[in-house]
Amino acid sequence: MVNYAITTPIHRSLSVNEWPLPGVIEVAIYGRTKKKIQKFNGMPIWGSYHVDVRLQASDREWTIGLMIRVSDLGTPTLNSLDIRSGMRSLAENKSAPFIMSYLEEKQKKGANLDDIIGELGILGSAYYELDFPSVERWQIKFVEQNRHTLMQMAIVQGLKDCTLELGLDLETINERIIDSKIRQKITPDFLKQIAFFYENAASNGENPIKNIEILFQASERTVQNWATQARAQGFLPPTTQGKVTTKKKNGVANEKRNR
Repeated sequence: MVNYAITTPIHRSLSVNEWPLPGVIEVAIYGRTKKKIQKFNGMPIWGSYHVDVRLQASDREWTIGLMIRVSDLGTPTLNSLDIRSGMRSLAENKSAPFIMSYLEEKQKKGANLDDIIGELGILGSAYYELDFPSVERWQIKFVEQNRHTLMQMAIVQGLKDCTLELGLDLETINERIIDSKIRQKITPDFLKQIAFFYENAASNGENPIKNIEILFQASERTVQNWATQARAQGFLPPTTQGKVTTKKKNGVANEKRNR
């Protein structure tokens, strides 16, 4: 069971002018795993966290929520995204302050997110009875067109928040590196999967290159390049010309002639 920290916004880090998105009011983390810390380009980042990007529209405030997970190999992924079209302010919404104080009090007593949610049946009905405007088509289009920038904002926020929570000095965040990591298609996690399929095919006496070609609908040259990169990162052992070498089992290297 994963323990989350239930918080009010911890760190209002990004100014409106820092990102080319119109109407940004605030970027803040509302929940994160404190037991799982990963590394992103050498810097600490929460293994899983939720970021809210709050924006101002002509007639309302609205929020884009992003659930980010970072793998053991440092690959960030967007696990979920939600759009909240708008809600009454806390001054207008009599239920919201009570729910927030309830969550904070339960967290102080050591309750985790799953247990708290289980107790929110009655409180949740008050939340869902609020007067939420409908999500409009332009908001969905906005998210589609700015998905990459939203991911950048979420990763920067995760890095800043984790660093501050650990009491470390905040290093200079290279946004170009973040951009390249998000755009990267051949990630370490992808190469690890290629290695898994490669070894599985080889252990079954099949041609691993041909097997992966069919599985991913890719050319032989592309698959060979993937395998080379997987070897370079240590997911596959070195091989010799004309042979397929898989990782050792019982201390013995398993070699098969590549048919």
